[in-house]
Amino acid sequence: MMNRIRNIVIIILFNAFAWTSVDPHFVPEYLEFSNNPFLPMALYPTSAMLDGQDLEADDEIGIFDGETCVGAIALTGTIVVPSYIPLIEASTMDGEIPGFTSGNTISLRFWDLSASTEISDIVPTYFDIYGNVISAPTFASSDGYYVSLMGNT
Repeated sequence: MMNRIRNIVIIILFNAFAWTSVDPHFVPEYLEFSNNPFLPMALYPTSAMLDGQDLEADDEIGIFDGETCVGAIALTGTIVVPSYIPLIEASTMDGEIPGFTSGNTISLRFWDLSASTEISDIVPTYFDIYGNVISAPTFASSDGYYVSLMGNT
């Protein structure tokens, strides 16, 4: 009976460790106040590549206003249109709640988990809902953009 209990405990502990996720590298500052971004702007990455290779599960994409992280996502896998297009929401600044300032330039960063490296040399190409290339947008609440991301180390 003791061996059976020991085996059950080992299985439970093994499963608990297997389901433990990686702590995120990019943490939007609004999370200090709320899990929901205030008047969000949305980015929909249709691809995210680093040195010609797709980002993978647990790699991250962060949205920044200056040095302030205003939105981020950890990927659950390789981006594949149309089955997996992640949504990254960036929060607007609201009083004490940190976020982006409307009209500021958007910058993006990758976190390559396998190399434990943050990459800021990202070239975004923005698209409208019809697939037309558009100029780089500035932060504005309630806007949404599709973006293809190419990064280099």
